[in-house]
Amino acid sequence: MAIVDLILPKMGESIMEATILKWRKNVGDPVQVDEPVLDIATDKVDSEVPSTAEGTIVEILYKENDVVPVDTVIARIQTKGDDNAAPQQNTFASSTPSATEETIKETNRRSCIQRNKNSAQNQKQRLQILLSSCA
Repeated sequence: MAIVDLILPKMGESIMEATILKWRKNVGDPVQVDEPVLDIATDKVDSEVPSTAEGTIVEILYKENDVVPVDTVIARIQTKGDDNAAPQQNTFASSTPSATEETIKETNRRSCIQRNKNSAQNQKQRLQILLSSCA
């Protein structure tokens, strides 16, 4: 069995930390690749953090509401594999660029959609306030 570190990904150039909102998985829970493990919030966007490996959550290093720097190990996943394998760090800069690139693209796509939704909602609210003040 190998242990894979789950790293808090960098969500943008200026984002240096995130708050853990909710763990969707607990210690002992099975997890698939790209399955959401936790929800995080930054000063710009809320997002899901997907698993980077298939296996079982064996350690959660931070609690909900903790503020965690990006590129920090936040959990560990035990995978089925070579018993003699050294622990590996599976990050968004891992040795499988195609899976990494797809994960980053999907995360960025979700962030963009959420930002657009928030922007549209804010514009609608401002318009409603302007219209109500004119009535």
